[in-house]
Amino acid sequence: MKLLKSEVNSISVPGILSEFQLLNNHLLIVSVLVNRTIMFKGDTLVIEDELQDKFSKGNEQYILTIDSGTIEMKDNYINRLIITPFKF
Repeated sequence: MKLLKSEVNSISVPGILSEFQLLNNHLLIVSVLVNRTIMFKGDTLVIEDELQDKFSKGNEQYILTIDSGTIEMKDNYINRLIITPFKF
């Protein structure tokens, strides 16, 4: 299931040692995520309708609270963002 239907300017995720940010043309990265928030920033973010209630909206960003997960970014795409547990 897709979370977003749009491009983002940046995404901030909670890594094991600290939060880090993924920007345009970031190198390949695979990381474990811990219990905190993921922040998606962009001008024209579009959240899937059935997931709108899982996000809160901040200053030009959407925030998603997670328990844990993994992320993979390659070739300017988030190929995998697995969040556990993610309750629908």
